[in-house]
Amino acid sequence: MTWLFGGTALLLLLLAWFTRSDLGDVAYAMLGIAFISLLVGLATPILSIEASKYLPVLGETLLQYQSKGVLSTLDALYDNGYWWLALVLLIFSVVLPMMKTAVGGLTFFSRTSPLLEKWFHISHHLGKWSMADVFVVAILVAFFANSGADSLTHAEVRPGLWFFLGYVLLSMLAFQLLGRELKRE
Repeated sequence: MTWLFGGTALLLLLLAWFTRSDLGDVAYAMLGIAFISLLVGLATPILSIEASKYLPVLGETLLQYQSKGVLSTLDALYDNGYWWLALVLLIFSVVLPMMKTAVGGLTFFSRTSPLLEKWFHISHHLGKWSMADVFVVAILVAFFANSGADSLTHAEVRPGLWFFLGYVLLSMLAFQLLGRELKRE
């Protein structure tokens, strides 16, 4: 399904380009695809970790299995009393990316509004503080650190990471293109 989504997204971007040959249209298509990627990336598991050990009588025995995504991590942090960490992760990995995408999408309806242009630049700068890209890198580091041959644990990247990474890359590129289009107008 991840490959199907990626292929459909690429097809939509090509369609947006060939119908109007306008980078602004391609940027808005990217922003729409990025928003869908963000929603899927937040809701689906990003990383699964299993701990197993070979026991002489039982053979290879699974000791623990966990599969976590952003939202389930937020829930676990809150349930374990780390509400401040859950709040920081919520703001920087959920709220700010959603606000940034919403403000970028609103420029579709009014590119010349001074207030909207100001919000666009603010959201562009706030996006630089977003933890989305840092979160993706942290997950990849955890994955490679837990995947050694002699390790008790084994980590596996889940589709949510690819959707989250797709959001990060597409939204960055879309905002670069939208910034150029707004400056031109």
